[in-house]
Amino acid sequence: MQLKKLIKETGNLLVPFLIGAFGVVVGALIASVILDLGIFLMYMFLAVIGASSNILELFTAIPGILAFAAITLLVHLIISLAGAKLFKISLKEVMIASCANAGGPSVSAPMAVSFGMKKAVTPAILIGLLGYVIGTFLGVGVGLFLR
Repeated sequence: MQLKKLIKETGNLLVPFLIGAFGVVVGALIASVILDLGIFLMYMFLAVIGASSNILELFTAIPGILAFAAITLLVHLIISLAGAKLFKISLKEVMIASCANAGGPSVSAPMAVSFGMKKAVTPAILIGLLGYVIGTFLGVGVGLFLR
């Protein structure tokens, strides 16, 4: 009778442990595959966007906007590099944050992977999305103010 009770109690403890261990192992395997699949699909997205653009039209139709964007990004780069030196932040982290700031989440995630910083992919995407949220809010506010 004691043996049956011991087996039953051990089984009650062993089954949840085995289910939890199985979940951890399978979760780790799936997470690595999903990250690689997500990065591959992100590269495909960037390739489609790049293939659909007309660089010649960009340079001939809007040189003023291109010059403004270049000056803005150059000033952004100078300020980012100065901040990195001042606060002793690694150049890779600053470049990923700068890319998330200027290009958004769809560009910053592949940049983080290309730098070999897979753990920075999610923060890069979140910072890019936060920039969209703040930029949209400020843009609508300025538009309503100037109306």
